[in-house]
Amino acid sequence: MNKIIMFVILFNTISHGNEFLKEGTFKTTYYYATNLKIAEKRAKECQTLNEMTFAIERDCENAKNAFRRSKRNKANNDFINQNFIK
Repeated sequence: MNKIIMFVILFNTISHGNEFLKEGTFKTTYYYATNLKIAEKRAKECQTLNEMTFAIERDCENAKNAFRRSKRNKANNDFINQNFIK
């Protein structure tokens, strides 16, 4: 009897867990780091938004971080690859 009750509780928890994921999904910084054009576009969109849900706020933050890192990495690579001996 205890196994049946535990199974019902576990099944109920699992079935409701999927609903919560659909409500607040966002893309990761890894996704935006591999798709820099999308990250740049999303970062510009986020500047104009007034009200955000948690998922949109997190998505915007991930896009901004990925875009900022890509600019910083490009600047570092440009500095390293300079020809100092002229």
